[in-house]
Amino acid sequence: MAPHANDMKLLRVVIREDFTHERCNNLIRDIAATVDLLQNLSKSTIDQLAASSKHSRPHRNEPKTHEKHSLQAKHGKTHAIC
Repeated sequence: MAPHANDMKLLRVVIREDFTHERCNNLIRDIAATVDLLQNLSKSTIDQLAASSKHSRPHRNEPKTHEKHSLQAKHGKTHAIC
């Protein structure tokens, strides 16, 4: 991470070679819609969502050690496919 960028939020997108122009447009549209939604949420709504998500779901990066076939169980890494 760059110096003085501790408060910066990043979105990393890994794409395949066959990523099409149409999928790229859909991704950009979805990201823009999500940013608009997040900017228009009130602080109380954001606080409620943050509080409920901490208690309702396990942390996504915790290794799934009970799964022997997954990449995360074997190496602690996750991946997504577009």
